[in-house]
Amino acid sequence: MRKKILALVITMVMIFANVGVIGGCSKETAFTAPTITLAYDNVVIGKGAAYDLLDGVTVSDEYDANIAAKVENDGGFDKNVVGKYTVTYVATNSKNKESTAKRTVEVAEGILPDMGSYLKKGSALAVPTFSGSASDAALTVSYKASGESDWTEIEKTEGAYILNIGAGDYSVKYEAKKDKFEYTETVSLKIYEVTAPGNSVTIVGQNVTVGNPSLSDNVDGEFKVYAKTGDADYTEIEFDEASQSYKINNIAEGVTDVKYVVTVAEGVTEEVFCAITAVNAQLTDTSLDRVAEAGQVTLRTPVVSTGVNVKVAAELRDSTRAAVTVTDNKINVSLGDIVKVTYAYNYGELDLGSDSYYVYCARTGANVIDFESGSFASYTGANQDVLVDNFALSGNKSIKCCWTSGAMGNWLGFKQASFTFESAVNTIDVYLYLGAHAEGGEKDAFVNPVELAIETDQGWLYPVDSETSVHWQTITKGWAKYTFAYEKSFTTLKAATLHLNGNNANDAGYQVYMDDIVCYAR
Repeated sequence: MRKKILALVITMVMIFANVGVIGGCSKETAFTAPTITLAYDNVVIGKGAAYDLLDGVTVSDEYDANIAAKVENDGGFDKNVVGKYTVTYVATNSKNKESTAKRTVEVAEGILPDMGSYLKKGSALAVPTFSGSASDAALTVSYKASGESDWTEIEKTEGAYILNIGAGDYSVKYEAKKDKFEYTETVSLKIYEVTAPGNSVTIVGQNVTVGNPSLSDNVDGEFKVYAKTGDADYTEIEFDEASQSYKINNIAEGVTDVKYVVTVAEGVTEEVFCAITAVNAQLTDTSLDRVAEAGQVTLRTPVVSTGVNVKVAAELRDSTRAAVTVTDNKINVSLGDIVKVTYAYNYGELDLGSDSYYVYCARTGANVIDFESGSFASYTGANQDVLVDNFALSGNKSIKCCWTSGAMGNWLGFKQASFTFESAVNTIDVYLYLGAHAEGGEKDAFVNPVELAIETDQGWLYPVDSETSVHWQTITKGWAKYTFAYEKSFTTLKAATLHLNGNNANDAGYQVYMDDIVCYAR
């Protein structure tokens, strides 16, 4: 009986033992691992920036209330080395259940190219480049003048940050951010201005003065000038001490590129450029055209480059100043006419100036005095009335009259001559050229009008006012015909002088040439 009871007890113990084992195993397999939650799977930080690898890492568990994750493997993370690092996190609960998670931590940097300390006004600022995933970080660029506190943001223009501000000292600040990546850098810049002269157009063969560049006060100011035409190499233009300028002598047709190399500061230079376009726009012959007979005259043709427009005009140079019609590059002239032909040149909207010459249809005969022969005495002296080989209409000689403030300075011409005409005359056409002034250059007109006083067989005669003649007339620049009529007729001319109506001192320095006096009856 005892044996049966013992056997039953053993059996029950074994059953309960087995149930315990089985129940224990079932309960243990029901245990779960902790849950690791990452606030973000990927993050970008700045090179050298402090960063906690456990930032944003949390753990939850159904058994343990306070479980922390640990970095199982930092992937070689180094905040000072740019690159991507895979960080592995692990969490274990009290039931010995373990979970892992991974995060990518990227170390990025911004690199700002060296701009130096000088930047030309209107130039684009250098901008930083950002590595890896930070390449699209939002960038803000601001500036402020030295000594100021407020920053002014620069708007991006056509893909660049242009610092188009006045010359001076400035600070430029760069700021960028993405995720936990933050970039800030400030540089100091001296903004300067160097501007080349504007492009210009000139005439072939001219001696051209090359303009100087415009420089701001914070520029050293020394510069060299170089020029080239076409595919040639740049050659330095030497400074012309006489004119205190840079010159290109006898400039060739085409485009001459001019380069200025400006010293901004020690070790800093700036190159600026301009262009001089030289075109042909000129008469090769501007001398007097003497026409032997009245009729049609073919005008000269100027030499012009492509793109140069020419307008030709002709003017009768007498008291009327009437326009002469130009047809097919021809004009009609009458005996005694002197016509000024003018060519005006334009290159686009640019006025290139003009050329001109005179066409003279000379009258001949006994009533024409051309100063080629005969005896002519001066009224004044001091080289005021002299026979010269200049500005002659007929032949080679004319009388040069130079006004001075001397006692007889308002009587210029000739005396002690004797010209006899076959029949009586009462009108004189005198051809005069107003040329250079003693002080330099040319003047447009006399200050005072003049009359032609003459000594004749009827004594001294002075012009009269009438419908056909003006008593006093103003001498104007260049050649012109001036007509004077007299009340009395005469057959002999002994003297002819230009008489000023006013103070001769006002017209001192004027040089007038007299040629071809034509006497006739009107």
